[in-house]
Amino acid sequence: QSRLCMSSPSSPKPNNGFPTRDYHVAADPHCRRHERKTCSFANMYLLLGTAGTWFLFDIVFYGNIIFTPFILEKVFAIDEFHPNKLAIAGYSVIIYLCALPGIYLSSYVADSWGRKKLQIVGFSACALIFAFLSVRLHNLSENWLFVLYLLTFFFYNFGPNSTTFCLPAETFDANVRT
Repeated sequence: QSRLCMSSPSSPKPNNGFPTRDYHVAADPHCRRHERKTCSFANMYLLLGTAGTWFLFDIVFYGNIIFTPFILEKVFAIDEFHPNKLAIAGYSVIIYLCALPGIYLSSYVADSWGRKKLQIVGFSACALIFAFLSVRLHNLSENWLFVLYLLTFFFYNFGPNSTTFCLPAETFDANVRT
């Protein structure tokens, strides 16, 4: 049975015409135990790990999405000033379809490898590919650029995308998540 640790007065106090509630933590011993368990060093360490991987995943994901027009323009010679929107949509579908095998493969090996190892492999592969691209971007042919770009989609779907959202649910106890 769960208890609500926040309590409020029975009637809201008016504040310049807007109703407000003055919340305060109840003096229930259950609340103090829950607060000690929630704010423990071990849970903060786990929170930093799960939130940090989520943050890194967002950097990789949005970085790839931001550079999609640049990659499409360079690989498929799309006119910058008069782009064919249907062609761009078709190329984007091809790119995202190449990411599906990463999701399927990660769901296949997640239980045998573990989610932490999947994240390490996915982030490490993306870091290596991005490091290589940062050094050799202007010396790559369009075909190799596209292949490496597709590999980044594969690896962030192989590890971080498939595990970032379920790892916190598996890491924290139910009473900490609620």
